[in-house]
Amino acid sequence: MARTLLASAALLLTLSTASATQSPRTDFPVIGKEISPRASRPPSDAAPPADKPEPDGGFLINDQTEVKLDGKPCKLSDVPKGAEIEAVDFAADKRTILRISFRSK
Repeated sequence: MARTLLASAALLLTLSTASATQSPRTDFPVIGKEISPRASRPPSDAAPPADKPEPDGGFLINDQTEVKLDGKPCKLSDVPKGAEIEAVDFAADKRTILRISFRSK
């Protein structure tokens, strides 16, 4: 009786997995066929992600950038080499620095 029960359980398990198998693939990739560059690139009208700065240019500091050292306005060239950055405010493009505050050690 136990053998019959185990055999029928094994048969039921095998049948359920057999029905879930995929059908055989009929189209095989051609060796040496070039892949279209369009397939791997996003469409040209897609906007770049706005939450990250562009990796090629870094950050921009211009004449309107407000630089402070220990809470006092100063020039960027007057900031000592070992100063730490306390806070940075960016423009909407996430690349241009509007305000930067340094703290001397």
